Amino acid sequence: MCTLTAFAIVITGVYKDHIGHTSGIEMTSEAISSVMPFFPKLLACIVLLYALSTLISWAYYGQKSWNFLFGEGKKRTLTFQFIYCSFIVIGSVLNVTSVINITDAMMIAMSIPNIIAMYILAPEIKKDLADYCRLHQLGKWVNRDWLKPVPVKAETEEDEVLCQINKLS
Repeated sequence: MCTLTAFAIVITGVYKDHIGHTSGIEMTSEAISSVMPFFPKLLACIVLLYALSTLISWAYYGQKSWNFLFGEGKKRTLTFQFIYCSFIVIGSVLNVTSVINITDAMMIAMSIPNIIAMYILAPEIKKDLADYCRLHQLGKWVNRDWLKPVPVKAETEEDEVLCQINKLS
């Protein structure tokens, strides 16, 4: 969809007249309305539905995350809903640039703990991926060197016996 929109803007040349002072949706509306005069009304409906679906889905995922972090409960859920609705009101009175900048900052802030967790869990994920690839015989698609089982050093005599049995089977 983004590619088609960009093609419409570039082909019609609308971007040349609006460098620096028109938002993307205004350029999209003007570009496509040059071919389909009814398009601005259709675009308004599309944008409204997209905005509502985004509000609903982010509210759902946010509430599920909130409940995971703070536990289930009516008061806790109402607290999240109050905070979420407050931010909707705040976002509706700010200009678009500020809302986008705040959203981008929050996305970056969320990525930091995810990157740390990915770094910590990388060896475990690599081991699980190697097991999965061995199980489904996907060696031809990945680096075969890391698919070889890693020898495990036995700590007790019992572990040594189990390692020997596994080698035989």
